[in-house]
Amino acid sequence: MSGFLGYLHAIRLFQSGLVFAGCTTIICAGLTFSTATMVRSNGILAGIPFLVEAVTTLLAMFSQGLSASRVFQLASIVFAGLLVACGMVYPQGLAYKDYCYGRATETRRPWCNQTIPSIFTWVQSHYWNVGPFRYWTVSNLPLFILAAPTLSVLIYSAVDVLRRPQFLSLETQQAPATSSAGKRALLSLALPQLVLAVLALTSYHVQIITRLSSGYPLWYIWLATELQTEPKRSSVVIRWMVIYGLVQAGLYASFLPPA
Repeated sequence: MSGFLGYLHAIRLFQSGLVFAGCTTIICAGLTFSTATMVRSNGILAGIPFLVEAVTTLLAMFSQGLSASRVFQLASIVFAGLLVACGMVYPQGLAYKDYCYGRATETRRPWCNQTIPSIFTWVQSHYWNVGPFRYWTVSNLPLFILAAPTLSVLIYSAVDVLRRPQFLSLETQQAPATSSAGKRALLSLALPQLVLAVLALTSYHVQIITRLSSGYPLWYIWLATELQTEPKRSSVVIRWMVIYGLVQAGLYASFLPPA
């Protein structure tokens, strides 16, 4: 969550012409995401905002010309994105060094010989049966029902913001539309959330989305805005969050789903 907030603050600083402060802030955001990715692989989705911003900055350099500020801005964004990637690669490298490097072929673990030797994907697939549609069984239907409200909010809020970004405009009431920077910021928040929800629905143990969702700020912002425009509908979601928070605490403490 703090990484996304840092990223948005960096974009604001860039738009205000405070390039050095923006560069420093976005690198700090990348470092935060990198640390998160080391302990939870879905953190790699946080690289999407940096990719969006890097492509946008690069296109601006082609269309509006080179400048020192744009070069520094692009360099800091790319570096921050690489930090996120390092958060995924570093633990994999340590595992490869310990279990694969220098060992005879017959003593190496199966994942060592894969094209991309990833201990994480192999363990997830081999021991936890994680993979596309593997979780889609009748016995797991209660878990899909458990995750359905969270998935619905994540997907609907992300798609809604992508369709009408002006809904969450940070501009003044008189502004006719959200600025390009504002739309880009919302896109950067919506895409990781939407990808996470789709992956949880198709490939993950679906019940973990009830915990993973807490780290994505867009649906909170969307819900807060909905409270102002559609209070009856959004209040139902708020009640569900409060009730489920209590229920989940008991389930989690008992090592039951969504643990």
